[in-house]
This record gives sequence, C-alpha cells and structure tokens, in this order.
Amino acid sequence: MYSNKRFIVSASALVFAIIVMWAGASVYVGKRLESEFQKVVQASVQSHSYRLRNLKHQVGMFASSGQADLALIDECGAIGSAPEYFKARLSYKLSHLILPTSLARIEWSLEPSGEAKADFEKLFNGQARLEGRGKIGITGTLQSDMSLPEIKWGQRGTVVSVSPSAGTITIGKGALDVDWKTAKITGRGHGSAMQLDGLGMQVGLSNVQRGLGSVTLTVDKIATSLGSAEGIQLATEVLEQGDHLNMTMTPSIKSLSGGGKDFKDLMLQIAVNGLHGKSIEYLLNLSQTSCNFHNLTKKEAEQMRDSVRTLLFEGFSAGIQKIGGTVDGDTLDARLMVELVKTTGTEFKLVSVLKSRGQLTLLGKDNQDTQQDHKNSLVSMGVGTKIPGGVKAEYDYDAGLMKLNGAVFDAALLESIMSGVDKAINAFLRGEVATELAPSSPPMEALPEEAQQPEVEA
Repeated sequence: MYSNKRFIVSASALVFAIIVMWAGASVYVGKRLESEFQKVVQASVQSHSYRLRNLKHQVGMFASSGQADLALIDECGAIGSAPEYFKARLSYKLSHLILPTSLARIEWSLEPSGEAKADFEKLFNGQARLEGRGKIGITGTLQSDMSLPEIKWGQRGTVVSVSPSAGTITIGKGALDVDWKTAKITGRGHGSAMQLDGLGMQVGLSNVQRGLGSVTLTVDKIATSLGSAEGIQLATEVLEQGDHLNMTMTPSIKSLSGGGKDFKDLMLQIAVNGLHGKSIEYLLNLSQTSCNFHNLTKKEAEQMRDSVRTLLFEGFSAGIQKIGGTVDGDTLDARLMVELVKTTGTEFKLVSVLKSRGQLTLLGKDNQDTQQDHKNSLVSMGVGTKIPGGVKAEYDYDAGLMKLNGAVFDAALLESIMSGVDKAINAFLRGEVATELAPSSPPMEALPEEAQQPEVEA
C-alpha cells in the first residue's frame, strides 16, 4: 500500500515537472519569436528593396500578437532618397503553446495602406488583403497557406477579371518554397478577347541570398482572338557545381495554333554554364548597392574589373543548348553554343580561347511545296546538306579554324572582329574606359526637318 502511494506521488511529481517544463518552453518560444521579429525588422534596414518599421509585439504566456509596417522601396528611383512605392500593414496572431508537430501556429494578413489602399480596395472589391494560416515547425521552418480574393478591373471598354488565387509558402534556413495558382484570367474589350486557364508559379530556392534553385511559371491553356496554346512553361534554374554556377532558362509550349500553322512540343533552352561563382555573386551584390554599376567608388570599380577578369579567364560556355519542336509536320532540332576555355596571362585574347559549335536538323515528309522549297534553298546556298528525310547544317569554330558542313572556310574577317573586341576588353580591364557596365545614353536632339528627309539617288 505504501509503495503504491509512493509510486502515485512520484508519477504525479514527474507529470507536474513535465507540465512545468512544457509551459516554460512555450513561454520561451514566445520570447524567442519576439526576438526574431526584432532581428528581421533591424535587418530590413540593409535591404535595397523593402523596409519593416513600427513593430508592435504584444507577448502573452501562450499567445502573442502584433503588427508592423511594410514598405517596398527603390533606392535608385531618386537622388538622395529611397522612395516608397508601396505600403502595407502586416498583422499576425501567434499561438506558441508547443505541440508535437509545431512550435507555434500563426494567422497573418497583409493589407495595403496609405495612398494605395483605396486603389487596391477598388481592384479587389473592398477586400484588398493577402492572408493565410500556418505553423512554425519543430526545426523552425515556417509553413503557411495564403490566398487572395477575386480581382475585377474595368476601364474604357476593357474588362479584366482574375479568379481567387491560393497557394503555400515555406521558409526556413535560407530556403524558400512557393506554390501559387489561380484558375482563370479573362480580358475582353475593343473587339478582342483573351482567356488564360491555370496560371501557376512554383519556386524552389535552396539559398535565397545566392539565388540557387528553380523558379517556374506555368499556364495550362490560353485562348485569344488570334489563336490558342496549351502547356506553356517558363522554367529557370541556377545550380552550383563546385566553385561554379550553371544557369538555364527554358521556355516551352506543348501545342500552339495560329496563323494557319500548328506547332507541337516547342522548346528553347538557353544556358550559361561554368561561371565563377564568387565573381558572379560579387557583381550581383555590387549591382544592387551601386544602382546597376552607376555609382561606384574607386575600390569598387577595381574589384568589379577584377571579378570580370576572373570570369573571362576562368572561362564558361553560353548559348542555346537545344531548340526543338514540330511545325506543320516538320521536326526541328538545333543547338548553338559558344565557349571560352580557361586561360592565363595578363592580356585577354579571344581568338585563342573561343570555341563555338552549332547544328540544325530539319526532318519531314515534304508534303507541302513551301516546305520543300525551304529545304532546297538551304542546300543550294551551301548552308545545309541533304540527309535521309531532311536537311542538316552544322558549323565548328576552334583556334581560328572555321568549318561549315565539314568544309574549311576563311575566318580572317571573324578574327579581325575579335581583335577589335580584345582591345575593348583589355582597355576595360586596365581601367582605361568608363567602368559603368550599363551607362545611360544622353537624349538625342531632334534633327531639323530638312535633315530628316532621305536622300534620293539620281
């Protein structure tokens, strides 16, 4: 009997201790979340695209709530200021009583404020608010759904409507995953119409700061007054391989009809492979802090040139990895790549590092006279050669030697052009030319009316 009482007391004490620890841990989570919110607000001061201000966080034992003001900015939009082109109020409610599947549950909303509020309320029929519910996982990962109401807009005979949209977002340890979709977008007016079904966006970034991962835009179907298309996709991907980065952008269309022609399985894959990773990251960061390289210190200009030098001397390849599809029964397959091989020295010499290869194959049944004429024209001009079922063209350039369909051609003109490019590149690397990569052009003055008339030869 005594032993049973002792067991009950011990078990009760253990349960009480567990409850106290659980409650204490939940309170600690609430305090920790408040600290993390403060860090996010402070970090926004260093951002070139947004600011978070006026955080008001009310913390309770097992629940908290708060709000903050969000402003999107453009630091390059005006001299001496960082204009805010969009403002919104972020509100949230937290339940941070620890559960087996989450540290906390969250309800949040983002609502436009200031001058934009009235415009957005009109656009969203009085409900201009992005909102969602989610949870903070045991590992600290934030997962949430999100939704937007229907959008309707009309002006001067044009009416546009967007069905309610919804998606999910996951944020954690520098990573970001987004899956967003709306069922239908329609636009009608001025004698034309457009309907877009199934617009979606999928984001899978393993490192947001470095841009590693993929972003994909998809459209199930689009119909216009001129034609229709299905299975539209634009996929971009940045992968890290050792110290180098590989980037691809691939637009594709499953089927397209318009102008009396039918296209199937169209695909264009553009790639840049083997870029020196640290140099690219430095240039991207510098582009943001200097307004696209327009406002550079002397040291930054030198470091920029050093990064460009590293990119060129380390080498990379770029071009079209693949063009594919069928047009009215003819199948097209092509590729064109340019490579700069790794080199050393103080002077950049394009002729010694440039390699390029390209190929085009056109296959079909020649069931139309125009298709046969196109193929015959390629052969007669010496651009292509006949193969069973079609035409093939290819070229190869390496170390000053140009081959077209296996025949050697004089590359003197190309080498002369590359020599001029070498001079410009080396002058830039030595700092003998302007360091801005994207200089703004002065406005052109209008010519006198008589000077605008073209000359007519007798």
